[in-house]
Amino acid sequence: MSRAFHVFVTIQAKPHKERDVEAALQGLMEPTHREDGCECYIAQRRMDRPGVFYLVEKWRTVVDFRKHTASSHLSAVMDRKDELFEVLDIAFVSPIIGGDSAKRQYSP
Repeated sequence: MSRAFHVFVTIQAKPHKERDVEAALQGLMEPTHREDGCECYIAQRRMDRPGVFYLVEKWRTVVDFRKHTASSHLSAVMDRKDELFEVLDIAFVSPIIGGDSAKRQYSP
């Protein structure tokens, strides 16, 4: 059995592109949530730094994540990355386990 695959993405919008980036991320939510293997896909904006956004992702397997990266909805945003993003940092992460398991879950 494959282990869950976690991704943490940091995006810094180009100047004057903050609203466009936020709209692009909002447009990814619904189709990504429908993808097979998507266990968690959360977009957030940083409150103290306008134009900074984060994606927190959990995929059932690496294969599911790779299918996501080839999806038409993500490809449409990535085709605009040079126009929209000053920084795009994609980190593959693993959770540190400890404490109260109920408090390691995120629910907006």
